[in-house]
Amino acid sequence: MPQVAGLGILAAAMTVGALPKCSLAQDLYFEQEPNDNRATATVIPRFAPGDMLTAISFGNTAFGLVDNSPDFFDLRPSAPGPATGPLSPAVLEVDFILSNSRAADFAMSLRGLLQSAGTIFPTQDILLQTSVLEGTGSTQTRRCRAYIAGWAPPKLLVRINGRSTVLAPYQVTTTARQVTPLRFDRFAPGPISITTVNQGHSTDTDLWLFTQEGTPIPDAGNDDTLQPISPRSTLIRNLAAGRYLLALTDSDLCVSLASPPDDANRSRPVTDDPGVIIGTSAAVNVPLNVRISSVGGAGYSIPLTKTEPFQVIWLELFVGVPIPAPTTGCNPADIVDGGGNPPGDGTLDGSDFIAFINAFASDQPLADIVDAGGNTPGDGTIDGSDFIAFINNFAAGC
Repeated sequence: MPQVAGLGILAAAMTVGALPKCSLAQDLYFEQEPNDNRATATVIPRFAPGDMLTAISFGNTAFGLVDNSPDFFDLRPSAPGPATGPLSPAVLEVDFILSNSRAADFAMSLRGLLQSAGTIFPTQDILLQTSVLEGTGSTQTRRCRAYIAGWAPPKLLVRINGRSTVLAPYQVTTTARQVTPLRFDRFAPGPISITTVNQGHSTDTDLWLFTQEGTPIPDAGNDDTLQPISPRSTLIRNLAAGRYLLALTDSDLCVSLASPPDDANRSRPVTDDPGVIIGTSAAVNVPLNVRISSVGGAGYSIPLTKTEPFQVIWLELFVGVPIPAPTTGCNPADIVDGGGNPPGDGTLDGSDFIAFINAFASDQPLADIVDAGGNTPGDGTIDGSDFIAFINNFAAGC
């Protein structure tokens, strides 16, 4: 899209924006003391839409209220599930929003594990992400963000701290949406280069490559380029034909795997579970331009900007296989739904026009709707045939 000394109530209600609607669960969970560290965290075995978690903490002493006494919660959010097709992303963006009239007096963080020189320490708790404070006055909230991928409910550790002077309960709501990655398909199997070096910015970047199901691939990430050493990222790997997901953000990007030997930074923290991906940086308006290319072959220089705290940008790479044509839509100009997401929705409107113009201008595969003769599907080249075909089909209507 994050206990206290004093009374606290953690109320969690997941709403899924781009997902099919589902009936809300009504389960109420209670914390189990002690839960003052990761080893004793209260486990919520299935964190479902509409569920609520009630937490009461009086600190580490029997009766006193202690400032900054933490409560740990081991949440197991609902996972996206198996991809249902090549157009189905396998990643959810999940925001945790803490509300209280004195939200500034609370702290919320997402937790992970220590990594040092490529070795992960499985019991050493470490901070991954500190919540940002948003809004003003009594309407302030705190927010954290994580990305959930894969098929099984993952392990996501949340820590909440409060103050003994704040006895009013707080609520944490959870919202989720499906991620729609940018899609690219002009890569041949074999060595693929992904780099943010010499892309017109000085951002300290971090990236990792995933399977189409959203599972991080071992040794397929890079924080800092090794030769020559740079805070920008370079990853060169042999990729077989298939579909891949690429996660990119400013440093650090936390996944569950140890950093590869050719990463100049092998001591960044990691997540507990392969189904959890976390960006640690709250910076906004950060350039993340990246170039992806087949070594010695075609490629893209892609202008990207991170616009939200903790945002991870996702790209979808089709290596040795074409992007499948949308399975819905009234004609080739119907390329997105009303929210700007492919495939089409049976209606031609401004969303289709804007999406096509943006894709055509940036040479993205979404604009490749016809071949050189004006026939669908596209031919791997974005040119005047696509532009003319779009305008004619858009004018014809559904």
